[in-house]
Amino acid sequence: MADGAKLTGRPTRASVAQAVDITRAELLDVPAIPMIPASAHGMHGLRGKLTLLQRLGKVPNTINSDQIERAFSYTGLHDVLTDPAKYRLNNFDYDR
Repeated sequence: MADGAKLTGRPTRASVAQAVDITRAELLDVPAIPMIPASAHGMHGLRGKLTLLQRLGKVPNTINSDQIERAFSYTGLHDVLTDPAKYRLNNFDYDR
């Protein structure tokens, strides 16, 4: 949630409970780390797609391609996946 606020410059409107519901419904069974291939950088990759989405009014003009690339260059997922026991990857409900 902090990453979303960092990207947009505004706090998220989702509550922690909503974030948990989204995680359970849409993310827990994702088999891979989301990564952007090196070929996606530059005008024909992310920048071009971002420009198109901004022109269509789908993404605010205040977002730039550097922000998007930084969001995807986050190494936390890799760090967590390399130590599944430490981060209890097989147990989402930590209180149980």
